[in-house]
Amino acid sequence: MSTNPMSNAQVFTPEALANLPLKDQLFRLILEQPDGVTRFNAWRQSTGFHVLDLSELDFTGCNLSGINFSNCNLLNCQFEETLLHEAKLVFAVLTGSFCFNAQFFQASMEEADFKNCDLTGAILTGVDATEASFEGATLVDVQAQDADFTLATFKNSTVRDVDFTGAILKQANFKEATCVEYLQLETAIMDDTTQWPAGFIAR
Repeated sequence: MSTNPMSNAQVFTPEALANLPLKDQLFRLILEQPDGVTRFNAWRQSTGFHVLDLSELDFTGCNLSGINFSNCNLLNCQFEETLLHEAKLVFAVLTGSFCFNAQFFQASMEEADFKNCDLTGAILTGVDATEASFEGATLVDVQAQDADFTLATFKNSTVRDVDFTGAILKQANFKEATCVEYLQLETAIMDDTTQWPAGFIAR
């Protein structure tokens, strides 16, 4: 594992990062520094959570629990087997990211963009995905118990073998999904504002 060229004292200083490839430095900070997630969050707070480009990075197998990726561009990132428990992904853009078996347990992902993501085997238990977009995404064999999908959209998505037990599905739009089948909807909160594909019987 390579050594970060900046000292711990320098790593949070925006001035120290100004002349360096910011994305690479932050990637190495998260993965290589002690308490990297905590340190990254502190740096993010100092910048006022501006939009940050972290696209096309490989976080495979990392423990990123508690990280604040809100307002981040995470386009085409690798999150296979990644732990994102209680992560903040508000307004994050994860378009095209590979999230196979990723764990988003109790993550905040309001208005996040998961367009064309592969979420096969993902754990979305307890997440807040209010107004999130799963357009074109693959959600197969997913745990989504007690999650909030109010106003979420699943246009052109595949939603199969998903456990929505206790989930909030009010105003969620599955109507234009390409495949919706084998869902567990016991105690799910849904009503006539929940849109299902023609012929699908929610029970």
